[in-house]
Order: sequence, then C-alpha cells, then structure tokens
Amino acid sequence: MNPFQRPYVEEIAAQAAAALSLPLDCVAAAVELPRDLSLGDFALPCFRFAKEKRLPPASLASQVAAAFHPTRYLASAQAVGPFVNFRLVPPARAERALRAIHEQGLAFGGEKPGTGKRIVIDYSSPNIAKPFHIGHLRSTVIGNALANLFELLGYEIVRVNHLGDWGTQFGYLMAAWQREEWRAEADAAESEPIRRLFRLYVRGNQEDEHGNPALADEARSWFRRLETGDPKAVALWKSFKEISLSYFDKIYTRLGVRFDHTTGESFFEDKMAPLVEKARASGVAEESEGAFVIHTNEDGPPLILLKKDGGTTYATRDLAAALYRHDEYAFEQNLYVVGSTQQLHFQQLFAALALLGFEWAGRCHHIAFGKILGLSTRKGNVIWLEEVLDEAVERAREKAKENPELVEDIEGTAERVGIGAVVFHDFLARRIKDLEFSWEAVLNFQGDSGPYVQFSHVRTCGILRKAGSSASPDSERACATPDVDFSLLSLPEDRCLVALLEAWPEKLIIAAEEYEPFVVARYLLELSGLFHSYLEKHRVLSDDKSLTAARLLLVDSVRRILAGGLELLGVQAPDRM
Repeated sequence: MNPFQRPYVEEIAAQAAAALSLPLDCVAAAVELPRDLSLGDFALPCFRFAKEKRLPPASLASQVAAAFHPTRYLASAQAVGPFVNFRLVPPARAERALRAIHEQGLAFGGEKPGTGKRIVIDYSSPNIAKPFHIGHLRSTVIGNALANLFELLGYEIVRVNHLGDWGTQFGYLMAAWQREEWRAEADAAESEPIRRLFRLYVRGNQEDEHGNPALADEARSWFRRLETGDPKAVALWKSFKEISLSYFDKIYTRLGVRFDHTTGESFFEDKMAPLVEKARASGVAEESEGAFVIHTNEDGPPLILLKKDGGTTYATRDLAAALYRHDEYAFEQNLYVVGSTQQLHFQQLFAALALLGFEWAGRCHHIAFGKILGLSTRKGNVIWLEEVLDEAVERAREKAKENPELVEDIEGTAERVGIGAVVFHDFLARRIKDLEFSWEAVLNFQGDSGPYVQFSHVRTCGILRKAGSSASPDSERACATPDVDFSLLSLPEDRCLVALLEAWPEKLIIAAEEYEPFVVARYLLELSGLFHSYLEKHRVLSDDKSLTAARLLLVDSVRRILAGGLELLGVQAPDRM
C-alpha cells in the first residue's frame, strides 16, 4: 500500500474493524484500490472475513457501510455486493497531497527505507581504448537511474564504474602501437584519439587472424611485460587509459552521469592471490584439465579461477572485486547492471561466493537488461554512442528551428531534448526486454517519449510564468504552501490529478523493489497525459482569483513531480522548448 495513503487506510480499517469485531491489522491488510476508480477511492473486499464471521461477504459489506460515519478524510461508504467502496473528502485529500509535494518535493510521503543502509551499484563499465559502444548506453542510464532512485529512498549509494582495462587485448594494442606506419594511418583516418587506438587494436587482431603468428607472440610478450611492471609497458598502458578516461568523461557529462569510484580490473591484480588460496585450501576449487576451477553447477560449465598457464580470468577479478566491495563498503546490496547475455557469468560468480562461505553472496544481484535493436542513422548502422547522441541533438535542433520564436536557446534546448529523448527511450519497456530503437518514437512530441514529458513540464512552467509564479524546474525547493481554498479542487478532473500525484511514493517503492526505472517513466507519461487532458477541459488562469490560486498550486505540484521524476531518470527538464 502507498505509504502516503496510510492515514486513509487507518480510518477505513478502524471503522470496518469495529463494525465486524475483527482485528485492526487484519482489516487494514485487506484495503485496496478499486479496479474501477469511478466507484470510489478505496475498496474493502469482504471475502476473507466470511469464513470467520460465518456470513456471506455481501452481508458483511452491508454491515460495514451501515455503520459508517464521516471522518476528516472519509466522505462516504457504499456496499456493492461483497465490496465496500469508500470515497475520500476531496478538499482534505487535495490539501494533504499538494502541501506535501510543495513542501517536501519528490520526498513527500516521508518513507526512507534505506536510511543507514548502503548499496553498491556497478554500471556502465566500458573497455578502455575503445569508443563508447551503444551497448553501454543501457547499463549507463539504467544504473544511473537506479542510483538516483535508491538515493531518494535514503540509501547511501556507491556508484562504481568497473573499467575493462586488463588482458591480452592490450598486448595487441601495444604491439600495433610499435608500428609507425600503422600509427600514421590511424592518425590520418581518425581525428578522435580513442578511435585511433581502437583502429590500431582492430588492425593488430586482423593481422593475427590473417596468419601473422609473430604478432600474437609479440602481443602476449607485451602483456607479460605489463603484468610484471615493465616501465615502458606500464607507461604506454597508462597513456591509453588517460585518453580513454578523458573521452568517457565527455560522454558522461552529456548524459549527466557521475561515479564515486572509477576502477578497472587492474586494480584487483594484487587482490586475487588470497582468494585463490582460500578456494584451494577449502577444497572449493579443484584442478581440471590443467586449469583450476570451481564447479558451481553440476550441469553447467565450471567457473575458471586459473587458466592452464596460471593466468587469472575475468571471473577471478570479479570475485576479488566483490570481496573488496563488501569489506570496503559493508553493502546492503551489491548490484551489477549488466546485459542479460552475462547471466551465466553472474550465476557462477554468486554461486562461487556462496561456496567460498561468504554469507553476503545472497545480497549480490545481477540487474539484467535486453539489447538495443533497429538502431540506424543517416550515416547508416551505428554502434558508437557519441554518434547516436550527436544525431539526436541534430534532429532536435531541426525541430527547434521550425519555431525559432518559441525557443530562446536553440543549441541548449537541442542538447537537452536530444539527449533526454535517447535516455528516456531506454525506459519505455521493462529493462529485461530488447529495446526497438526508432528515431520517430524517440523524438515523438505527441506520444510516449521523453520530449512529450519535457513538453508537459514546459507547459506547467509557461502557465506559472504567465501567472507571475516561479517557473523554476527545481522540484526540491522547499517553501511554505500558499493559502488556497482546497474546496475548489473537487471536480472529477481535480480529484483524478490529485490521486495520481498522491501515487508517486508507491511508484518509487515498486520501482526500487523491481529495480525497474520503467515504472517511473510510465508514471511520468501517465501524469503528462492526464495533465494535458485537464488543460483541455479547464482554464487555470481566470478572473476568479481564488480558483486560479488553487489551480496554480495543482499545476505547480505537477511541475515538481515531472521535473524531479525526469531528473531521477537522468533527463533534464527544460522550462522552455
């Protein structure tokens, strides 16, 4: 049940419990929202009480309705078959909800289940020396939204970017770097330093695949030099990493994404030996075909702890990283926002942690997501995120130029709308589903899209601006609620809008329980649609000053939730567009 609605439920339960001579908690647990909200604001189905009271549910419902008396929040009760439908007092409900939103912002409802608890969230995690792949978009924006969500619910969040910065692939890059001719070709073909690195890496692998065994030997030699701390190899590797981090930071800035810790696999190189020894000494790991493995599932492949040559693996480093995070942060949850293709890896990882005796293994969770499908631009099929963002901004710029008199800052608006459109589109379906990318859907100002919600926010700001009120998109600004006549917000459309605003705290809890930003996005779309419908039926600004003041408070409450909800998802809320 929505925590903000607890006072209503308590009043309903108190009356029904007294009428039926039943425990208060038992009745409160049965209160629900009716399927058809035209019947009432809350419903009490009496089926579960029939056996104990030895009476038909319809008879019990009539008994509750007959004993009803109005309260501060309850206006009426009506028996409809086995249900009792309750209606709230519209002014009292509106006053409580709008005051809470105005004074507390997104945090209204007062629930902070995460107080005193810490969550580590591992997201984005690109490989260095490679441009940001479009496949990393989902991990980045889903992880960012979840971090924002749990932070709002009171958790202390540790945002981790676990870079792929170790392995034989860097030996190939170093080997390719030694060839001046290849470097010159890469410099001539690419203006972005990180793309030059990637071009060299691809060239090295292609040479190996086309029968140049000497290059493969050279690559392995370079990586061994890196592992043993050879100064030249380490300096070269560090330069590759610096180029990559500088590039990544530009992308993260555009997306509004931040991290508390950016560490790579290399960070855990000196932290694996104790873990391997523990696995060996406990008998959890055993030798198999020359490798050292942990059998996490009888029917599946083993987790490889050490390869035949004694080298560690990605899984070994992930085990060390999980142990480090637990010891360093004492987490309540350890989340990995990684694509569903890695499901087996995380099943093995968590099972291995449990076999090693770490009771906290059950608090590690793989937050899986599907692929992005159907992505194309004017330049053809694209896999680099930067190109997708650039094209989104370009398309948004073209739309802004259609009405230049309405847009003061075309470039800034194009960036906010274009980037926001791509980010919001990621939340239009549940994360586990594959996402069909369509430019028409991404930049649709009339349907389910980020620009549609942004435009809804702009409309609230425009109304408030015209009325001389504050149009700041800062939904967290706390101040005293204006004195208005809440009895003027009793029309059906008023009640529907208030009821939906009131549902926000429950949506946050559901989204957190399901690790699902989709819940927030769907709510914002529903709120936007209801708000537009409201404006089609009612004028906010009129000669009736009392009515105008009441409706302006309602509009401002919509603005605050839209702005804060967009921000939670990592989307900016412009006040003009």
